[in-house]
Amino acid sequence: MANEVRLWGDMLVLKAKRRDFKLLVAVATAVFCSASGYTATVVGLEGYTPGSLSLLRFLAASAVLALSALVSPIRRPRVRDLPGLMLAGLLAFSVFSVALAYGQLTVPVGTASLIMATIPALTALWATAFLRERLRAVGWAGAVISLVGVTVISVGEGAGF
Repeated sequence: MANEVRLWGDMLVLKAKRRDFKLLVAVATAVFCSASGYTATVVGLEGYTPGSLSLLRFLAASAVLALSALVSPIRRPRVRDLPGLMLAGLLAFSVFSVALAYGQLTVPVGTASLIMATIPALTALWATAFLRERLRAVGWAGAVISLVGVTVISVGEGAGF
């Protein structure tokens, strides 16, 4: 009986390790794709216009999403949510991607990635201004440090604003 319990316990450990491994692979993939995206954009801009490169990126992402939907069904959005989703898609993906690609025509890849790292700070400041959310002292300090850091780096490289 003790062996069966131990075996069952080992099986549980193996399942937990598999789950942890899947999580590790997912996080590593996300970090790799996110970190290499800026460099890949610079390389891609050697042969494509910013708009064409953005379209190519979204076609590739759509193919991955379509394959994912085949394996794990995705719930369709409600009709009332479609206008908001379309606006978010236009601004958060299309406009952002093309604007980032145009920016990377003139800004070094390292500077671009550091500027993009300020998005959480800017989001917090916008939520404070427009949604009347409260930011604690540590949040204000983080936002200020983030924005000052980008300013120092941008001015130091002569890129300006």
